[in-house]
Amino acid sequence: MEKHNGYFRKIDFVFYNAGKIREAVQEAKHKPIEHSVNGSGVGDPTAAQAIHNIMPIRFVVVEGNRLEWPEAWLRVYDMTYKLCNALQLDVLMAFYRDEDYKKTCRQLNISQATHSRLKGQFRHVQELCAVQEGLIRIF
Repeated sequence: MEKHNGYFRKIDFVFYNAGKIREAVQEAKHKPIEHSVNGSGVGDPTAAQAIHNIMPIRFVVVEGNRLEWPEAWLRVYDMTYKLCNALQLDVLMAFYRDEDYKKTCRQLNISQATHSRLKGQFRHVQELCAVQEGLIRIF
């Protein structure tokens, strides 16, 4: 699992900062464009703004870190929450609150082995969602 630490750091960054990333994306989407022609070859300011609004945002800067393709990362975030079962979600949310696993185990009445298994399952879901979005490559 050592070679995967790089993209799990990115996944963790997204899950810790999803709210800030959403705000940065909204800010970028609603930012008026400077010129009537924005490199798209469209001279009509309304059309140029519409094109700007539907184009994917290339990157945002959150907490001093550049995150490329933030909308795709937010889809990973949303898909993970949608695809996990209730117990996985409880462990996931505790993990991203930096809650001690022992406390989580006590609160959920699960063993350490179950906690580890559930954590592994939601990590796998995160990984698969990121692969599906084309954000990470396994091989």
